[in-house]
Formats: sequence, C-alpha cells, structure tokens
Amino acid sequence: MVAVLALVSGVYAYWKLSSPSQSSPATSTVTAYPIEFGMKLNKTELAVEEPVVVRLYLKNISNRSVVVSFIDSKVFDFIVTDANGASVCVWSFWKGYLMAPVSKLLHPGEVFNQTFWWNQTYNSVDFLDKYRQQIPSGTYSVEGLTAPSFTAFYWDGETPVWPSMYYQGESTGVAGVLCTQKIIITLG
Repeated sequence: MVAVLALVSGVYAYWKLSSPSQSSPATSTVTAYPIEFGMKLNKTELAVEEPVVVRLYLKNISNRSVVVSFIDSKVFDFIVTDANGASVCVWSFWKGYLMAPVSKLLHPGEVFNQTFWWNQTYNSVDFLDKYRQQIPSGTYSVEGLTAPSFTAFYWDGETPVWPSMYYQGESTGVAGVLCTQKIIITLG
C-alpha cells in the first residue's frame, strides 16, 4: 500500500511540475506619477483552453490622495496579439459599457483593480470570421491599457467622491491612455 501511495504521489508530482500551466505569474507596470498602472497575469505558459487571468490596476504612489476618473464604466482593457502582430483579442470588443462616469478615491498606496478571465478565443475585428473560436497554440503578447477617458486629480480633502461622478480637481498631469509593456504568453 505504501509503495502504491508513493508511486501515485511521484506521478502526480511529476505531472504537476512538468505541466506547462505551472509557470509563474508575470507583472508589467508603467509609472505616470502619481499613478502606477500595472498588469498581472496568473501564468505565462498555459494549456489550450485554460483561462488567462488578467489583473489590471491603478496604484497611488504619491503621498497625497488622488481621484481617478473615467467618463464611462470602461476603465481598463487589454489586447492580445499573435506573433504577426494581429490582434486576436481586444477585451472590450463587443462589450457594452454603462454611459455613466466612474471615480475612485485612492489614498497613498491604495490600489484600484479589476480582474478579467480570457478563455483564449478570438474577439477582434481582425478575425470577425473566427469570433469566439479557440485560438491555436502558439506565442502571443498581452498588453494592458486604461480607457482613453482616464484622468487623475489630486483630491482636495473635502469634496465627496461618489463612484458615479466625474471628479475634477487639481490636475496631476496624468490623462489619456496608459499602456503596460507587453507580456509574452505561450499557449499549448
């Protein structure tokens, strides 16, 4: 019985260690003071059809409170490109967003994030004929972006900040799309 248990444990350990889905997480960040924008992927080597978990975040890296604001509920996006540079997935493609402003107060060191699960299917104007079909094994790159309406303001310490308002205050000089560096992933 002990020998069988040892054999099963050894086979399981070998399988877990040699599986391509056991790669470590990867992070890419860009700084536009007082904001750090980042993307974290759960893995860089995944089995075909294994979900890719993409976490996008904004972090206040200053010693003052900052309000991040967007004109609608589209806050983050990400793009997956193949080895030829064609977009196989633009997360926001075919998605609707509430046309209401979004604001989030971030105190020093605080983070605002959203997590997305991509199931490795086509979702791009470059491949309309393959929409929602499984992409083939291969190497791809993932890039995170903020929505074009992104702005950051220093908080005055008094004005209430509601999630459904567009806050405007002292400008931090940060506005527009922030992009992370691409992270390479391998599927299959």
